[in-house]
Amino acid sequence: MDAQDMTDKTQEWQEKGEEAARGFREKAQEWQKRATDNARKAAQVTNDYVRDNPWETVGYVAAGAFIIGFLLGRLRR
Repeated sequence: MDAQDMTDKTQEWQEKGEEAARGFREKAQEWQKRATDNARKAAQVTNDYVRDNPWETVGYVAAGAFIIGFLLGRLRR
């Protein structure tokens, strides 16, 4: 194996690495877009529910806060 062969192999590996990095970047962008879309849908559904059932939502939040406060109070003893 001479210097030219090593240079060619190095260049080949570099191209493969860059191609793999491009593929990974594209997949990461797809995952990010999907996660963003799902978060927006969840936020919209939550917003609609809260607007349709405001007092029920207040009750759930109050109950959750009470439970969390109760559990935290027991941990400090």
